[in-house]
Amino acid sequence: MDRSLAYVGMTRHREAATLFAGADDFTDRRAGRLVDHGAAPYEHDPKNGLSYFATLENDKGERHTIWGVDLERAIAASGAQRGDRIGLEHGGSQTVRLPDGT
Repeated sequence: MDRSLAYVGMTRHREAATLFAGADDFTDRRAGRLVDHGAAPYEHDPKNGLSYFATLENDKGERHTIWGVDLERAIAASGAQRGDRIGLEHGGSQTVRLPDGT
């Protein structure tokens, strides 16, 4: 089901509406308990350069690692500690120019 079908389904009832959805439909890879964060080779591949990561664990015990340029600052500014429940939000991006012009 997508947003449009949900809207139609929720606005065409006369007396009552019941919505059923699986919990997996609401699983967010960017929210959960902070289990680890720091700098490591991107995607933990030793061939890659260092990048900052945050690993979150959902209520099912599944872990997801998010990589991002500004994660270190965001986590420090929030005061989040390992074990805290957090949510991460992508606030935009900015094009950068490398020294070689690319």
